[in-house]
Amino acid sequence: MQRESEKQPVGRGPMAEIEFWRRRNAVLSSLCEQLHLGKVRAVVAAVEAGSSDKNLLSSFTTQVGELNKLTVEATDNVKFLTTLERHFKNIHAGRLAGILDTLPPMMNALRMVWIISRHYSDDVRMGNLFQRIAWEVADRAERAIDLKRLFKMPPQEAVDIIKTACSVLEHWYLVYMQVREKIEMSGRDARWEFPKNLLFQKTNYMADICRDLAEMVEVVDDFFKFLGPELKAVTGDTQGIDRVIQSVHAMVEPIENLPFNVFDQANNEQWLKVKTQVANDNEGIKKATRCVDMP
Repeated sequence: MQRESEKQPVGRGPMAEIEFWRRRNAVLSSLCEQLHLGKVRAVVAAVEAGSSDKNLLSSFTTQVGELNKLTVEATDNVKFLTTLERHFKNIHAGRLAGILDTLPPMMNALRMVWIISRHYSDDVRMGNLFQRIAWEVADRAERAIDLKRLFKMPPQEAVDIIKTACSVLEHWYLVYMQVREKIEMSGRDARWEFPKNLLFQKTNYMADICRDLAEMVEVVDDFFKFLGPELKAVTGDTQGIDRVIQSVHAMVEPIENLPFNVFDQANNEQWLKVKTQVANDNEGIKKATRCVDMP
């Protein structure tokens, strides 16, 4: 039982928390059932009647009491966490845009768990669950954006994906703050005082990166629209336009082949250098387009 009490959830997302309590509930419930078997009860009765070792009986009684306590806790946690399961699954594997619809009811359900549950009305335990959700939201947004494909897919599709991911990251913070305000305004329930840096620092940073990427995709799209067949037909400077197009492709290559995780704030300095280079390339390409021979 001590080994069971020392186990931790396997995995970083909130579903790992649910699976952890389900496994623990199954293990502890099985132990409780075994203690109620006829043979076991007979042995316990015999020990109670004939043993002179009071320490043995006391230790056994203490262990049974602890087992019952842990079982009640596990059962209670499974009951309340199950009310959140569909929301967690939607974040993990549902449509990216669907997460926007998931966040408000999920946050309200978390509030109810916070108010009613005996074990998740605790700052540490509920705070840890929120951190797991924050990690899942961030991971889901990151998985949606493939930098190697971003500038190769239809521009509007790329922009839509980026802006949806950005909206998910922003709403994670906004919906949390809305429910937090409701709790404070009610004056009845314990406040949510979870550390904001652990819940939102990464997701807010990722939202900033998404805005950068969306702007870059739109800039590249504008260049390709301008440098199309119509311009070649009007100017007759096919070679000059092709050289500018190659410059546009060269501008996005560093973004497509970043040697670091752009969504990790630890790499912010490197990302700023890439942004500066892209901005410089952008200005250079603008100047080059002005030099295209016009009739």
